[in-house]
This record gives sequence, C-alpha cells and structure tokens, in this order.
Amino acid sequence: AAERPLKGVFHAAAVYDDAAATNLSWDRFERVLAPKLGGGWALHQATLDQPLDCFVLFSSVTALLGNPGQANYVAANLSLEALARARRAAGLPGLAVGWSAIADAGYLARHGDVLEDLSQKMGVAALSAAAALRELERLLNSDHPAVVTLAALDWRRLRAA
Repeated sequence: AAERPLKGVFHAAAVYDDAAATNLSWDRFERVLAPKLGGGWALHQATLDQPLDCFVLFSSVTALLGNPGQANYVAANLSLEALARARRAAGLPGLAVGWSAIADAGYLARHGDVLEDLSQKMGVAALSAAAALRELERLLNSDHPAVVTLAALDWRRLRAA
C-alpha cells in the first residue's frame, strides 16, 4: 500500500491528580503535566517538517475559569494553549480547544457526581459528545484563533461559586 502523508494531529491526553495547591508536590505536577505538555511538545517537535492541515490540542474550560483542587491540571492546559499560540506565531497550524464538560463520554460520563457538581455548583453546562464534535468540525473549517473555549456557562452560578 502507498504511504499516506500525515495531515493532522489531535492530542487529547489527560491525567488527573487533584489536591489543594498546598498539597501538590512537583511529582504530582509532573504526573499531570507530562502527558499534556510533554506529549504536546513531542508531537510538535516530531511534526515540524510535516505540512499539516491541523494540529489540535485538547485543553479545558478550567484553563479559563480555574478549578479548585486542580492547579496542576489548569497549568497543563494553559501550557497547551501557549503551545498552540507559539505554533500559530511561527506560521504553523495550531488550535487549543478549551472543552467544557462532556456529558456522555470520557471521565465525566463515568463520574456523574463530578458532572453534577460542575453543573449545579459551578454553572458549567455539559455538552454532548456529538455537539462537541460538530463544534470541532466547524472550527476546523473556519478561520479560528489559536485558543477557543467551547462552554455553556451560567454566569450567575459561576460568579456565586
């Protein structure tokens, strides 16, 4: 079979190690940073000579809002967003999507209590996976900035939280 050129990269790694910031050691930060930032950087380095159509990094709405107990996760997502901006500044494709909660796939689908807390206490409405993918497709077919947050927020609840 003929070799096909690589046309895009999607980086969606995540590890959670939640604790109050005062209880986060460097090892706990590194555990969360390594898959996101380390993985993103490795993909960036490995594809510098590739004429990619897209280079998409999955961030989180927590990069915009913060989240109690997730300083390391927030830092990891902000790092990915910085990488997307740096790629764009260098004339390379780069998009970091700060996803809201996804209700029917991934971590939050398996942890309904966390999803309910986000919704009820923080005012972060969940997206369906299908809606998230539609939005991603729309972004990939548009002139988008390097960092986009896709979230439905109840600002009154968020302000109270």
